[in-house]
Amino acid sequence: MSDRSLPLRSRLASAVLAAIVLPASAASLAQTAAADTPTSAPATTLDKVTVTGSLIPQSQIETFTPVTVISADDIQMRGFETVADVLQQSSFSTGGIQGGQTSASFTQGAEAAGLFSLDPGYTKYLINGRPMANYPALYNGSDTFNNISGIPVALVERIEILPGGQSSLYGSDAIAGVVNIILKKRLDSAEMTVRGGFFSEGGGSSARFTIADSFTSADDRFTVLAGLQAETRDPIWGYQRDLTRQFNTRGYTDAFASRDFVVIDALNNTYLFTDPNNCANTTGQFGGTTQLWNRPGYGQYCGSFISPGYRTIRNGKDSIQGYSYATFDLNDTTTLYGEVMLNFEETQYATGSSYTWWGTGSKYGAFYDPDLERLVNLQRSFAPEDIGGQG
Repeated sequence: MSDRSLPLRSRLASAVLAAIVLPASAASLAQTAAADTPTSAPATTLDKVTVTGSLIPQSQIETFTPVTVISADDIQMRGFETVADVLQQSSFSTGGIQGGQTSASFTQGAEAAGLFSLDPGYTKYLINGRPMANYPALYNGSDTFNNISGIPVALVERIEILPGGQSSLYGSDAIAGVVNIILKKRLDSAEMTVRGGFFSEGGGSSARFTIADSFTSADDRFTVLAGLQAETRDPIWGYQRDLTRQFNTRGYTDAFASRDFVVIDALNNTYLFTDPNNCANTTGQFGGTTQLWNRPGYGQYCGSFISPGYRTIRNGKDSIQGYSYATFDLNDTTTLYGEVMLNFEETQYATGSSYTWWGTGSKYGAFYDPDLERLVNLQRSFAPEDIGGQG
């Protein structure tokens, strides 16, 4: 072997040795550096978050449907008068419903709200996680539903809305979703609020008084909260708004005054005017607006052009709501609770002449008048002056 190969072997051996030794040295240095570095803080285990808008406890990570929460601060900031007002302004509430803003409904004294244009009976309502009792009358004359007018809005802590089909957990009345109304259970100090409001166009003036306080025993085992809310609200009449004060004169067809006093030929469907006084005996109706009118092609009759305005488009009411909640901790795992709600409500409304009228044709059919010698039907509407009082 020639001596010329020694430097080559030496360089090759050095490279192999470096490839073996350097990673081990680097690992040793890394371990030493890690040993010199202060130990980092241990991982924190987060508490499990329970969604209270469900009869079956679920953690937030297990719930694929988002829960919309409306806090007491949101309610106060926006000036909502009732829980129904809160829910009816929700983005999930679409379409029209019967309630305190309509007259001549089947459930005139109740207030309701629905989700996704479905009837209120398709939404499950809970108070503090427990189902509400059904209203004794039927919504639209056919469906069961919950009346949410008796919940004191000033004592609401938050409202949770779980939209979408929840029938697998709550039953068939949760097709549209679930609304859980959480009421306050403890106050740091006594609260008293007075709220009032009015509309510049008239009607609907309201006032609300609320007082609430809570008591906690020295050992923090016994807690009682009691609250009382009293509210009064004037009705809004149709004649107090330009849109509803009379028959629409700007429609696609000509508007005619209401047929408040009319005799109808049952066979020809024309009007037979037989009043020798030309409606003079009825001019006091509807604020003195009833007079003689002529409808082309039909004939003459007595009626008023502004009779639609003599109905309420929002109910007036006087109400009192009381709420009390008490808890007693027997031990670390068992708590006794009691809850009492009181509701009294009186509603003022007028359905208008479109509903308060009498006619022969609607039930009894035509009858023969020997003086006119023909079959006739009679129709007569009732004005506020007929009803008496304040109409």
